[in-house]
Amino acid sequence: LNLDEGSGNIAYDQSGNGNNGTLINNPTWTTETAPITWSINALKFDGIDDYIAVAPSPSLSPPSINKLTIEFWIKINGSGVMRVVDDTQIIAGGGYFINIFDGKVHIGLNNDASSYLISNTILEINQWYHIAAVYDGTIIKIFINGVQDPITKLYNNPIYVYSKILHIGKNHQINSNYLNATLDDLKISYSALY
Repeated sequence: LNLDEGSGNIAYDQSGNGNNGTLINNPTWTTETAPITWSINALKFDGIDDYIAVAPSPSLSPPSINKLTIEFWIKINGSGVMRVVDDTQIIAGGGYFINIFDGKVHIGLNNDASSYLISNTILEINQWYHIAAVYDGTIIKIFINGVQDPITKLYNNPIYVYSKILHIGKNHQINSNYLNATLDDLKISYSALY
């Protein structure tokens, strides 16, 4: 989702897989974009109740994956726990999530605490950052503005992905941790790109 639409309530998927997102509770289109030449719009979330919902699809829900990259540009507007991407399934285990937790990037896989990785780097409010969270099948890593964070995590399990709604901007399990940030150029790939 490059989030360049600028109007309407759909964020279109550019991958060709048709995984479009529906804007819920009116996140705001803005021309205050990430510092990338191709971006013309971004999406600002209020931290109260707005988010994007992406419907289940076969391309998002293979039985399991061994690699994952989630990357995006973000400018946080507050502190606390904010969910950027949520594809978790508590009852069955599985899925993945990314939080910003008091300025630190936090990724988790399979609802398995042994996979949780929190960055050493702290993001500053009102500054754009490029984030890439990567799992290559054995190591979980976080890159911030192209530089690998010094903390990594060994993890050796496939990620179990179920057919359910992918949420961007909130924790779907408990309807909380809404994102208070501006988001741009979000990509999810079932490969290790970094």
